[in-house]
Amino acid sequence: VRSTLERFLVLNGFSVHTASSVDEAQYLMERRQFDVAVLDIRMPDPDGRSGLDVLDFIRLRDDLRSLPVLVFTGYILNEDEETSIRRRRAHVCYKPTGYATLVRLLEHLTAKS
Repeated sequence: VRSTLERFLVLNGFSVHTASSVDEAQYLMERRQFDVAVLDIRMPDPDGRSGLDVLDFIRLRDDLRSLPVLVFTGYILNEDEETSIRRRRAHVCYKPTGYATLVRLLEHLTAKS
């Protein structure tokens, strides 16, 4: 899914960097500048962490605190999970709505049109 999404976003004019774990995502966030972060709640991680751990990492860093974050998930989140994400000033997009919806949200978050 990650590589398919990456190709789709590149075809739609976005520069994309992907991470396969929480550690890799945090490493990239420390070393590159991003206009927006797209996180998967249940991203694979050998230590059982999730995209929410990356979101917390982003919100705790002064240099990343205002970065727009979009949680892109194929899982139906319960009300507590959605509230938790919104409390962290992030947006939710469900994978079944399609990549076109994701692109529109990213364009809105990055003011790219």
